Amino acid sequence: MKTFKYYGEVALALLAVVCIIVAVCGPQGQDIFIVISSPFVGAGNCIRSMSLGGNTVGGWFLYIFIGIIPLIFPLIKIILKRRAYVGSLLWVVLSAYTFIMMYLLINPHLLRSEAITGSEEWNAVYLDTVKHGACIIWYTLALLCILFECVGLLKKRSGSSYTFARVIMYAIAAVYVISAFYGEVADAVSTISSVGGATLGNVNMPLNVFAAVFAAAMGIAPAVVTIILLCVCTSFICALKRDNLSPRLVGDIDRVAKLSKISIVVTLVCAIVNNVVQLALSKWLLNVSFSLSIQLSSLLVVCLVLIAAGVLKRAVAANEENKLVI
Repeated sequence: MKTFKYYGEVALALLAVVCIIVAVCGPQGQDIFIVISSPFVGAGNCIRSMSLGGNTVGGWFLYIFIGIIPLIFPLIKIILKRRAYVGSLLWVVLSAYTFIMMYLLINPHLLRSEAITGSEEWNAVYLDTVKHGACIIWYTLALLCILFECVGLLKKRSGSSYTFARVIMYAIAAVYVISAFYGEVADAVSTISSVGGATLGNVNMPLNVFAAVFAAAMGIAPAVVTIILLCVCTSFICALKRDNLSPRLVGDIDRVAKLSKISIVVTLVCAIVNNVVQLALSKWLLNVSFSLSIQLSSLLVVCLVLIAAGVLKRAVAANEENKLVI
């Protein structure tokens, strides 16, 4: 009986669906950073409401619980190993920062800028920016802790490097999913909303909707190809782990190299076609934008894949030649 091997791909597909739902049904004009920081901001608002409503004990309990969450993993690891380790200090720093961040989110008046006076609107914008910035710093620290743990695992288990590489590729693919299926869709929804609310002139609504949807599709297509490339690379890593010099890898290497080249072509073609359509319809569009959105990270991934494929292909050929000589 064959085991199901596509958990990562299914997770990426579900993430794409969630991103589309949030982009379409959520508040318009929200940046992705606002979305990912909303759990902490919402928790801060909840604790403040509980305290002001008389439930001070519940507010303190929730505050302490959120603050000690980063300590759960290192504590379990210390209990199992029966000794402390250097990496646990990073988790302590993350926990301390969580307490400080949540205290400021609960008491936002402490973040008010002294440079902005007499304008509640600007103060509100400033406070939102600082809140979301504090949450982004939390995610950065959390990522640092996770990477430190992964590096420590690789030192002890060299075979784990294959798993680590797959996790990194799935993480990069998740970033592409969020950027494409949330960012592009949210931009299209915002554009359509602004066109629908226009009061000047005779706006050709169907044509503007088509242009917005088409631009989103042209932004999503290159990301989808890159995501497929990364998923194929993860499957290739599994085969590489079983036998890193097997002649069967040659076909997989060629497929990866071919997908890499297709990724570059699709990125360039979509950029050209989108700009041509925008130019052709500019006479009837309320919002016209031209861009050459070629992600350098995508090109870097493709270049590294092509280089690695070439090196591995020569290694397999050399290994087969040595077998014939022996």
